[in-house]
Amino acid sequence: MKRIVKLSFVLLLVVILSGCKKQVVTKCTLNNDESSNGFSIKSEYKIFSDDSGVNKVETEEVVESKNKQVLSYFEKQLKEQYKYMNETYKGYTINITNKDGKVISKIKVDYNKMNLDKYTSENPALKDYINKNGKITLDGMKKMYSSLGATCNK
Repeated sequence: MKRIVKLSFVLLLVVILSGCKKQVVTKCTLNNDESSNGFSIKSEYKIFSDDSGVNKVETEEVVESKNKQVLSYFEKQLKEQYKYMNETYKGYTINITNKDGKVISKIKVDYNKMNLDKYTSENPALKDYINKNGKITLDGMKKMYSSLGATCNK
């Protein structure tokens, strides 16, 4: 009985000392009005991170147009792009629909399942954003989205 109590105490101490990683959600948004080209794009990126780095990103992109050919083009391009990314690097959950004058792309990227080594070796500029844990930093991810024109909350 004493052994069980000691073991329980040790386990409790390990949990307390290791602490809980607090998950932080950072939101970035991008609105691109290309009405002169017949479409508009609204993007929202939710970055999920903790002290170790970015764990996943959930993206929702909405392309609106009255032109069915424009919508078909975006649907095809998005499906091909994300299919390639998932086949090459893994970690992607892909949901793309085309209806009611909108192409809606809902993408989840789980960086814990992604082959990040391969991804960064093929995208060398990202190496500056990898931390000692081998994960993308939150600041690095925000800089990447900001370079596209997105605005990120603090």
